[in-house]
Amino acid sequence: MKKIIHILLISISLLIFSCQNSTNIGYQILPEEDLLKTQITDTLSIEIHTISTDSIRTSGVSELLLGEYTDPVFGYTNASFVTQFAMAQSVNFSRTDIVDSIVVSLPYNQGYNNLYGNPNAVQNVEVYKIEAVLDDTKTYYNTENPDQYANELIGTKSFIPNTADSILNITLSNTFGYYLLTADESYFATSEDFRSLFKGLYFTSKSQNDDGAIMKFDINQDFVITLYFHDEAGNSAEYKITANNSANIRFNMIEHDYSTANFAGPVDDESLPQDSVAYIQSGGGFIARIKIPYLKELQKSESIVINRAELVINSAAESSSFESEYPAVERMFIANYISGDSALLIPDYTASSSYTGESYVDETYKFDIAAYIQNILDGTTESNGLNLYPASEGNDVSRTVITTGNNSNPTKLIITYTKL
Repeated sequence: MKKIIHILLISISLLIFSCQNSTNIGYQILPEEDLLKTQITDTLSIEIHTISTDSIRTSGVSELLLGEYTDPVFGYTNASFVTQFAMAQSVNFSRTDIVDSIVVSLPYNQGYNNLYGNPNAVQNVEVYKIEAVLDDTKTYYNTENPDQYANELIGTKSFIPNTADSILNITLSNTFGYYLLTADESYFATSEDFRSLFKGLYFTSKSQNDDGAIMKFDINQDFVITLYFHDEAGNSAEYKITANNSANIRFNMIEHDYSTANFAGPVDDESLPQDSVAYIQSGGGFIARIKIPYLKELQKSESIVINRAELVINSAAESSSFESEYPAVERMFIANYISGDSALLIPDYTASSSYTGESYVDETYKFDIAAYIQNILDGTTESNGLNLYPASEGNDVSRTVITTGNNSNPTKLIITYTKL
């Protein structure tokens, strides 16, 4: 069920104390006569707003999310998913064969944040055969209503996740096995025909007191449904269908409930004093908007050239972030915010088509934004700030609590420039 998420506008002015000093950064590339003109500053005020996102695209994700957890800061998050299947092999059964069992196998993701929340909680997974026709021309979002896919319950499993395992196997009902085994052979002519017979599965999971974890599964050759059967003579065989097909529709549904959230300081009112932290959350949660209102004061009296501009974004202390239990977002993107939903990757990163965001290293995200800053000063770029958001929005639920200028370990912008 789509959650209506109120926009949180946490406006924080960062008055970072420091002074302008000469520096040896860039000395090797600057003419000797320019050395005395090179300076460094981190005195610029920075304003940060925490903004909730209404919805994010999850169509065609490569990783599927399942489970729920309650975060001491961000409140409750639930994730479920739908996926289609296609034929992995030619039909090798007949209507007189007998079903032994049918099992769906989900490969655990082995990457960062592949189990988010309480790893010791029992997961109670339910698997439904869906009746809704999935539309390959439609874009699916995290806010898709999961209730419409909870049609026919065909499998359950209770377990404690162990991501050291490679596969999670869930036994499905033999009734579903016979549904496939006794279907008219015309449904097995092509994968498209097969998807008209079997429209897909919906996976959801609950835990006691909503205090569980969200698991991450990969779409690969191991994500299959295997039908085990034998013929009248007792000869055993198996038949597989796969989720690992580019034509299969799949998407995550992610719901956030902030009614139990514990955000520090007031929200939704920029006129009130702000706290020392701000919030970012994957899966359609929050982004941060960073503004530098007095940037053009740098060249008020004379023109300058930006040699380097590094935006250093620090994570908050454990007492505010609970990061040991809820690890930070692995990678972040930064984009030039124009207005509304319009934001563009800044010029510093457009040269690389394989750019995947800046990694979280030593409790910090660092962005080189020299070209962006220069363009703002030159008046060639329109900007209403920078949007900072998780790189893996559609297939991740991790979050980060970042510091502001009111923190003892503040986020800051360090600019090295040369006067002309």
